[in-house]
Amino acid sequence: YHHDDETRKGILAAAGYPDDGSVAGSAVELNAIEDWAAFHAEMLK
Repeated sequence: YHHDDETRKGILAAAGYPDDGSVAGSAVELNAIEDWAAFHAEMLK
């Protein structure tokens, strides 16, 4: 499963990743990026 372009762009932007094609957009990959970004944000509070 792949997220749509809008979802991919939103997740990458929120995590600070460039939308340069280096992340394919698979749901598993994007969800992991989103989870790690949330984890790091929480730990840096």
